[in-house]
Parts: sequence; structure tokens; C-alpha cells
Amino acid sequence: MSLRAELVEPTAGLPGFALVLPDGWGAFDPDPEVLRARAEQSLGRLSAAQRTALRPVIDEVFASARRGGADLVRLFAQADVAETDYLPVSLVAARMDAPGGRSLAEAGRHLIATRGAAPLDDGATILRWTQTSTAGFSDGAAEILTINYLLPAPGTEHRGLLFQASILASAGGVTVDQTGVATMSALCDAIVATVRWKRDA
Repeated sequence: MSLRAELVEPTAGLPGFALVLPDGWGAFDPDPEVLRARAEQSLGRLSAAQRTALRPVIDEVFASARRGGADLVRLFAQADVAETDYLPVSLVAARMDAPGGRSLAEAGRHLIATRGAAPLDDGATILRWTQTSTAGFSDGAAEILTINYLLPAPGTEHRGLLFQASILASAGGVTVDQTGVATMSALCDAIVATVRWKRDA
């Protein structure tokens, strides 16, 4: 598998950062329509009615981020792969401000205590926690695994970079096996682990 670096310019009150993406992945404007289109592509085996029913699930991902004080920065997903190689996973990067005037370190301790967050890396600079949600629609239900990653932004005690990986585990009777979900989870872990902040010369 070939890899390439992707540079994200400073935005939404964050310094620029770079990360490494697998071949076939790209960076996109974090518009809900973009994510909705990607969800519909991953649900290609389902009926049009089922795809339509799942659109509120995608909207909820963005609404949840905004309720948490996050400003969306970038969407990372597969861009140019064969249909047989397509994975139902995407990563959204957002700015997150610690709530209630707390420091990000305090928010991190709260996430460890209440969400089971744990360090992803040896240096304990990235916190990781997961959640699973289910959305029902007329012909069934969809299960989405969300993996959250929180990194402190340099130069501030109150702001960080939040990544949310959304993995469509099942929908309308089509289920991704546990090996597939574990593989996509490991891929997201590996991508986020490559994040490096851009340093001004």
C-alpha cells in the first residue's frame, strides 16, 4: 500500500497540521452533502428508500459535533478506489474547545472517567474512545461505530483537534464482519497516529 502526506492549512482557530493517508484516500470540504454522498456510495447494495432513511444518521454526526463545541475542519475518506475496494468508513476532523472554561487536560480526565478514553500512543498525546449508535428506519436499522480521537493543539490549554471516525457496521440486514470492523478501526488508528502539527519557521 502506498502512502502520501496531506497538509491541512490553518483554519477554525487551529494551526496547520499534516497526516499520512493511504493511497486512494483524499481530503474534502466537511460539508454534510459530501458525507451524505459518501454514505450513499457505501450503501449501494441497499434500496433507495433505505439510503434516504439513513441521511438523518449522517446529519446527526455533524449536529453532535457542533453541539460539542466543535467546528468542522476536514473530511478524510476514500476518493478514487474500485467499488470492490470501497470501505464504509470516513474521518472528520474538527476543532474542539474544552467546555465550561476548563482546560483540555481536565476535559481529557473527564473523558477517561466517563467514556473509558485511553491513550492511543505511547506519549499519551492522543486520547481515544468509542461509542456505538443505532438508527432505525422503516425497513430495518443501521449500526454505526464512532471512534473519537482528541489531540491538544499547541499554544493553548483549552483547544484541541477532534477526529471522529464513522464506520458503518451494518444497515438493512447487510453486516460487516468483526474482522472487517477491526481492520477499519486499525486503519483509522494508524491515520490519526500520523498527525503532526505544522511548525512556523
